[in-house]
Amino acid sequence: MATPPCQAVEERKAQFAQTYVIKVCAEGENDPLARWVSSQLVTGAGAAAFVKTAHGDMYIVLTEAKEHRVEGRIRAFRESIAQLPGSPLVEWIRPMTRRLQRLFGWGDAAATREAVTRAVKAGNLEELKTIMPQAARLIDREELGLLPALYDALKSSTPAPAPPAPALQNVTMLALPGPAMPASVPQNATTLALPPQECRHEFFLDHPRARVEGPCCHGPSLEHRPPFTRCGAERKGERACRMVCCHKCARNIEERQENEAERQENEAELQAALEECAQPPSDPFAPTCAWQQHPTRPLPFYVIDQVKVPEAEKLAWMRQELSKDVELCDFAEKFTELFGDKLKGGVPQRASCLKLFRQYAPEDSTRDWKTNGDHQPKESDLPPVDREAFLRVWDPSVKCCRDCGSRHEQPGDYCSDTCAKVGNIVTCHKCEESLDPATLVPPTHYSACAFCGPKDGKRGRGLLVAQRMWFCNSGPDPAHEPAWKKARRS
Repeated sequence: MATPPCQAVEERKAQFAQTYVIKVCAEGENDPLARWVSSQLVTGAGAAAFVKTAHGDMYIVLTEAKEHRVEGRIRAFRESIAQLPGSPLVEWIRPMTRRLQRLFGWGDAAATREAVTRAVKAGNLEELKTIMPQAARLIDREELGLLPALYDALKSSTPAPAPPAPALQNVTMLALPGPAMPASVPQNATTLALPPQECRHEFFLDHPRARVEGPCCHGPSLEHRPPFTRCGAERKGERACRMVCCHKCARNIEERQENEAERQENEAELQAALEECAQPPSDPFAPTCAWQQHPTRPLPFYVIDQVKVPEAEKLAWMRQELSKDVELCDFAEKFTELFGDKLKGGVPQRASCLKLFRQYAPEDSTRDWKTNGDHQPKESDLPPVDREAFLRVWDPSVKCCRDCGSRHEQPGDYCSDTCAKVGNIVTCHKCEESLDPATLVPPTHYSACAFCGPKDGKRGRGLLVAQRMWFCNSGPDPAHEPAWKKARRS
C-alpha cells in the first residue's frame, strides 16, 4: 500500500499553515466536493486526498501552493464549499497535524529510525503499524528484524498515487492528466540488483599431503608466506579458477564471500518486503484513501509537528490511540512516546501525564485517587502499587513501600520493618482478643491471652515458642489505614 507523501514541518508560525484537513458530512453525493477539489488542484493546489474512516467520517486533505494565514484560509474554504450544490456540511477545518496523519493511517512523518528500533525492541506492534502501515503484514507475522532497514527504504522512495477506493469510485479528481507512474513498486525505490555471478572460491580442499606451489596471488612478499592453498570449487556449470593463495589471504577471501552472501540475502529479503508493502492493505477496517498530486507542480502533505500541543489536542490524541479503560502505566507509556520530547525532565512529564489522565479516565471510574477535591492529582495520591508501575515508565528500578508509599531500595515490598509490621495484628487463637504487640518481641516476653493461655509463667524458651504458635493468630489488621492515605488527607 503506497501511502501519500508526507513531510513533517516545525510549527514556526502558529497562525500559518499550508496543508488543511476539512471534515465534511458523508451523507449524500460527494460529486460536488470531488469537483471542488479538482478545481483546487487546477487553480494551484499541490496535492489533495479523500479519506474515509471505518466509522464513516469523511475528510478532505488539501495542500495549498504556499502558506496562508489559518483563520483567513478557513473562512475562504467555508465560503467556497457553501456555494456548492446541496451546500455540503463542513464540521471543522484544521491544519494537518501528526494526530490527523496517524488517524488517516498515513504513518508518522515525525518518526525516526530510532523510534522504529525502540518499538522493535519493545515489541510494540501497534506503534509499529502506526509508523509503518505499509508493513502491516510483516508486523502481523512478527518479522520485525527487517523493519529499520525497510523504514529507510520506504523513506527514500516516492510513492505512486493509489487507485481509488471502492467507496470513492466517483471521486473525479483522480482523472486529472499526468505522467503514468507504476503502482506495484514505489518509484525511485532503492535498487537491489544483485552483482554478476563470479567464482565462489573454496579453499583448503587440497589433500593433506599435497604441496601447493606458490607464490600467493597477492604478491610474493614476507606477508604471504607458505603454506599455500588452491581454489578447488567446482559446481554445476562452473569451473574452479585454481587461484593460489596463502592461508591468511584464503581466510580473508572466504570471510568476504560470506559477508557478501549475507548482504545479498538481506537485499533480496528487503526487495520482497518492498513488493509486499506495495500491495493493498489487508485490514478491512483501515481508512480508505484516494489521493492525487498536481501533475506539474506536485507537493507533499505538510504535517505540523506542534511544539506546544494544546490540552484538548492531547486528550483527543490519547483517546484516538488508546481504549477507554486503559491503565495508568499504559497511558504513561503512550504519553511519553507522543509528548515526551515536548516536556523536558521527568517531573513535568509525570505531572502533565497525571493531569491529562484525570480528564481521560471515565467519570464512573472506581479509582478513589482520580478525583481528590478540585486540586490536580499528585504522585502521592496514587496507591503504592499504581505509583510503582507509573514511576517505572521513567525508571524501571523504582520500588515503592506498600504502607507509606515512599521510594526505597530495600529487598521486599516495604522500606523498613516498621512499615512491614504496622499493618499486622496478633489475636488469641481461641477468643480472638487482640494482644499487645509490645509483649510479643522478644519471644521470651511473649504473653498469650490472660484467660485462654497457660497460667504458669515459668516456662522454658521452647514452651514459650510453642505457646506463641498454638495460642495466637497473626494476620493483617482490617482496621489499619496505610500511611500513604493519611499523608494524602493531611
